[in-house]
Amino acid sequence: MSTLVWCAVGFCLFAVVAGIALAAANALRGWRRLKALRKGGLQTITDLTGRVETLERRLTGLGSRIGELDESIGSLNLSLARAKVLLGALQEVQETFASVRAFVPTK
Repeated sequence: MSTLVWCAVGFCLFAVVAGIALAAANALRGWRRLKALRKGGLQTITDLTGRVETLERRLTGLGSRIGELDESIGSLNLSLARAKVLLGALQEVQETFASVRAFVPTK
């Protein structure tokens, strides 16, 4: 009976040691992943900060471009108004020519 008891104690001791070893291996793997995550997170934050700075520079340039676009729109509106005046004048000439042509006999 004592051999059977010692085998059971040995098996329990083996199970406890194996469980502790597996728990330690998992804890070590978790610690390494946590360190990698912190390092990767810091790199991600650094990249994000760089992108935000680039976006800020582009937005500052956008303010000056908006002024240029407003000037261009004003110029285009002026050109459109001139084109409308010219089109109206052309229509008047066409109407006048059509009324004169009505009095001219055709062959």
